[in-house]
Amino acid sequence: MEYYRGQGVSERIEQAHVAALERRAYESRLSQSDSVRYGAPSQMTDTPLHQQGLAPDCLLQCARMAEHRQTGRDPGLVAFKQPAIEQNIYNQDGVTDVDKFVSVLNDRDGVQAEGSYAASPEAILDSLNQRKSVIVGVNAYEYYKVESNLEPNSGGHALLVTGAERQDNGRWQFTVNDPNQETPNFPVDGERLLPAWKAEGNLLITVEKRAGGQDGNPNNW
Repeated sequence: MEYYRGQGVSERIEQAHVAALERRAYESRLSQSDSVRYGAPSQMTDTPLHQQGLAPDCLLQCARMAEHRQTGRDPGLVAFKQPAIEQNIYNQDGVTDVDKFVSVLNDRDGVQAEGSYAASPEAILDSLNQRKSVIVGVNAYEYYKVESNLEPNSGGHALLVTGAERQDNGRWQFTVNDPNQETPNFPVDGERLLPAWKAEGNLLITVEKRAGGQDGNPNNW
């Protein structure tokens, strides 16, 4: 998908991405995850992971994860997909208007959302520290180029960031729920995520529960 202000998001690349992932590189990264995960940022790591299938639904699945975490209830994919189709915000050829999609989130009873093009990764950190769910848009080629043989114009992809931390040496560390992967809270260093995020205009969508709503963390019920 291609993120840009007031225009469409093409998610067509994701239909081929799962098959295109080089399993060897993916497993190698997974084998390193335990050591990286120790001490990794963890503000919202209690967020359920929802994977996409072959349909280009990464943004919709990230919205689903965000509402699930914020309210404690899984709204299902259709809660976002159907109104987005009806409002011509999403079509099944793989195009989603990101700016207008925020309105679909804001039509939900339990959550409220805000979209922006952030200036820095501190915006991700600050939002997570406020217990907001954070969706970012990344350039698919930049994000997956180590693992997949994608074309440079492959479009974009949505991730749900579950943790962020700026380390003492100034480097950034993140954990993400990626609809393309089966591992929740996958550790990603800033050298990988931030250039891919910048290539998509630093697209940031934050989701929080509406005032008076129930916290989605069962420990707080």
